[in-house]
Amino acid sequence: MRIANCLVIALALTACSRPSGTQYRNDLTDVALIKPANAAPETTAPAPFTPMLAYRYRYAVFASADSVRALIARHESRCAAAGPTTCQVVLSSVTDQGPGDIVAKLLIRATPVWVEHFRSGVDGETKDVGGKLGQTLAESEDISRPIIDNDATLRAKTTLRDRLQRILDQRPAKISDMLEVERELARVQGELDVLQSELTMMRSRVATSEIEIHYRSAGMAPPAGVRTPLSLALRDMPGIVVETLATILRVIAAAVPWALIGGVLWLFRKRLPRWRGKKSTPTI
Repeated sequence: MRIANCLVIALALTACSRPSGTQYRNDLTDVALIKPANAAPETTAPAPFTPMLAYRYRYAVFASADSVRALIARHESRCAAAGPTTCQVVLSSVTDQGPGDIVAKLLIRATPVWVEHFRSGVDGETKDVGGKLGQTLAESEDISRPIIDNDATLRAKTTLRDRLQRILDQRPAKISDMLEVERELARVQGELDVLQSELTMMRSRVATSEIEIHYRSAGMAPPAGVRTPLSLALRDMPGIVVETLATILRVIAAAVPWALIGGVLWLFRKRLPRWRGKKSTPTI
């Protein structure tokens, strides 16, 4: 018992001998926490910045008239089958400019995954119908700066809107002051709505990609063969006849005024010698 009591008293004296506020720490922990006085301050590496890019893809497809109609219908149906959250048809137009001459345009906005899958099959689908790709263009636009600037402006104007709303809730004593606050609050709220719409559109451009496809049936190489010139001549014969008749009518229309002028001059020329004879007769 005496030995145990002595140990307790020794431990208590040791604890009392330490300065107040000092805590016991493991020696290894002390070594790890102690830093040299001249140690360089810790620096946190900045997070990598990912640019916000808007991608656009353009294609020019040449095929026969029937193939153009089939291709644009197929591409449009593929987008519709993916659903509005994945793909949207922004524009679809087909213009018939004459026999065998069709011009069409398709504008699609879709998610990057769907766009990559669509792009991988455009060339094969065009070749399957006997067509060809005349142009393929891919471009990107970095819209990080406008998004960051508009986002910062949106936060600042939101803070201003909230302050104006608090002032309005306090019911200023003067009616003129309250009306002025209401006008300023309406102005700021309008600017906030415009900024929010612009940010939504720009973020949509980043989240989705745009595909613009131009289809044309004219310009396709004619099928090779002995009968090709005859087929082309028969196909173009109605147009040639119409153009020839139009040319003849233009010539006639241009010649009519000159014929009238020539007839009038001829009549005057027939009477002109009589006038000259009368003037040349000497008076006695």
